[in-house]
Amino acid sequence: PMIDWAKVERGNEVFLDRCEPCHGPFGRPAPGAALPPGVQKPPRDLSSAEFQRSVSDAELLRVVRHGRAGMPAIPGLPAYAALRRRMRSWGEPNAEPEPA
Repeated sequence: PMIDWAKVERGNEVFLDRCEPCHGPFGRPAPGAALPPGVQKPPRDLSSAEFQRSVSDAELLRVVRHGRAGMPAIPGLPAYAALRRRMRSWGEPNAEPEPA
């Protein structure tokens, strides 16, 4: 599929600001990286093909909006679609069709 890199870049800005400290710059946590307070286990590798196949866009939205285990919620994120595009650009996309 064709990737709209301008849209991916907008998501990358959000990712670098909100997600990169735990998940690493390309969705791959650095081995042995210090975890923020409250995070008790290493974050998942968002770039893994297994993860990309196993999670729907709706589940990504739910986790980003509401958090999970040690991951904080990011409620009201206006750039969710751009963030999803960035995350999907790393692995085998399981992305649902864009709304018309």
